[in-house]
Amino acid sequence: MDACSLIAFFNDEEGANVVEDLLSRAEKKEIIIYINKINILEIYYGVLRDESLQKAEDVLERIIQFPLIVNDKLEDSIFKLAGMFKAKYKISLTQ
Repeated sequence: MDACSLIAFFNDEEGANVVEDLLSRAEKKEIIIYINKINILEIYYGVLRDESLQKAEDVLERIIQFPLIVNDKLEDSIFKLAGMFKAKYKISLTQ
């Protein structure tokens, strides 16, 4: 799973139904879905930048509840700090 897929799901955009189906199948243990914590960071900082800290925390909590296996080689404190820096200064995560 990537950030764009979950953003489409949250915003009920094109493809949201595909993501919903995949999450449902994962919940039933029919499939396994992996996501990198960096992808979750992309969603977190976007919501933080565009809406509020509370909304970003709410979205993060929803993602945590999804049947996803998170590759989380990134410490939580660094994860949130990077999200705040990216939201405030519009820096790249990949450079």
